[in-house]
Amino acid sequence: MLLNKRIIVGICGGIASYKAVDLVSKLQQAGALVDVILTEHAEDFVRPLTFSTMSHRPVYSDLWEASGHAAETHIALAEEAELLAVVPATANTLARLAHGIADNMLTAVALATRAPLVLAPAMYRDMYLHPATQANLALLQERGAWIIEPEVGRLASGAIGPGRLPETEVLLGAISKILGRNGDLANRLVVVTAGGTHEPIDPVRYVGNRSSGKMGYALATEARDRGARVILISGPVALDAPYGVELQTVETALQMRNAVQSAITDADVLVMNAAVADFRPETPAVQKLKKENGGGEAQGFVFDAQGGFTLHLVRNPDILGELAGVTEASTGQTTDIGEPGRRLVRVGFAAETKDLVANAQSKLVAKHLDLLIANDVSRPESGFGVETNKVIIFHATGIMEDLPVMPAAMGDFVLELLSTRSTQEASTMDRAASAGFEGIAQMLLEQKKLMDALESENRELRRQLADLRRGVGIAIVIEGKTVQLAADTGGPVPMNPQTQAALQSLQNLQNSQASNTYGQSSGRPTGGQQAVSLNGEKRENSASRGPLADSFVL
Repeated sequence: MLLNKRIIVGICGGIASYKAVDLVSKLQQAGALVDVILTEHAEDFVRPLTFSTMSHRPVYSDLWEASGHAAETHIALAEEAELLAVVPATANTLARLAHGIADNMLTAVALATRAPLVLAPAMYRDMYLHPATQANLALLQERGAWIIEPEVGRLASGAIGPGRLPETEVLLGAISKILGRNGDLANRLVVVTAGGTHEPIDPVRYVGNRSSGKMGYALATEARDRGARVILISGPVALDAPYGVELQTVETALQMRNAVQSAITDADVLVMNAAVADFRPETPAVQKLKKENGGGEAQGFVFDAQGGFTLHLVRNPDILGELAGVTEASTGQTTDIGEPGRRLVRVGFAAETKDLVANAQSKLVAKHLDLLIANDVSRPESGFGVETNKVIIFHATGIMEDLPVMPAAMGDFVLELLSTRSTQEASTMDRAASAGFEGIAQMLLEQKKLMDALESENRELRRQLADLRRGVGIAIVIEGKTVQLAADTGGPVPMNPQTQAALQSLQNLQNSQASNTYGQSSGRPTGGQQAVSLNGEKRENSASRGPLADSFVL
């Protein structure tokens, strides 16, 4: 996410400015091109040489230097920046930014840039809580600035309260989230489960496993960086929640099942990475079991002569197995041709010690998964607690990818697969194909090609898009059992060769499909059909406009 991103880090004169050194270093290590701007008093805390060493680039501070080059530089910085982060943001600088004062290098660049503005306030508790500071923050946020709230804790003055600059990982998370807000998973809801579950034996002991949750947390972070809204359902782990991710903590398998079933109502993707315990004690003890049979018999546990006892385990629910029978219609959404709407993409994981391929393929089919990532945890490079992983990815299409040893997180690779599968054309193909409408699915993809061609038109053609909708727009209409394409008889609209080729391809496909029938009658009134227009709105086509006057957008 950060590779080759042009990021400006503005540093103000506060004691927390020393923390910005680590932020600049981490950004540079991640491949970002970091330009640092210091205010006059920031140099009293950290010298420019420190930041130039960490960023491998010049440091800027004086807007009024004698050569006049700074006047050109601040404009160039503003235009090239993809994000401006002010870390730490002092009360003084917040006031200047809120009121458009541009009397130093940092505020001049902030006023000139169109890049997202990220502010991380850090100051004394009462300064932060002062109505003037809060009003300035509210005004800046109203204008589109992103505010990273300060942490509560011990301040440099010794006081306890809000005002601490968050740790570097939080700052990096916020920057990554903002840069990726329009990524390939934007407007998608991704639910990720992580960690193991603890099934209580008594209030102190439990049945569990050795899952660390690292991969699940990495997957949630990567989904966030690609623009998704992420719900992370986590069992007990020793990890901090990723910034910008909705964290739901659970302990047992039953709690995780309830959380998953609630979260997937509006979800696009479920990544079931959690190592859910297969079994749980049938009746956990209410009080702690003692070594010498203390309280055991009263709680239903019978100890033998050696002080041991038998623990009866029962099966936990199979969360993915239960979802295998859930149809797309369970989301409560339908398309405009009456078929099930949003389809939940399901991703499972399998930790095996033998017969990996056979067991993984069986699980993929039995649980109706789209992807399954399996690893042999008996191998030294892919077991628990190691920093690498060796996996095989199984696709529902039958493809099997045997990957080399990779970093344990490998979230970017898995999410790359998901983002590809979760594109609109893929989900539309899945919906149509799953209902037996392979022909319709192909037509929809051809229409997507047509829309892509239209997007490449010049401004003049874009202005005529409304005429295209009324004139030569194309839609799918189901009349009885017949799926057909047709066009209105309006006048022609100028098209470039790419658009003409895409439209001709679509019309040729329609001609080959015109006589085919698919499925059963939709049962809709014959007086009008529904279609989706180019701007995504539902419309009723009146008889006077002809049956096919609008276009179907993927």
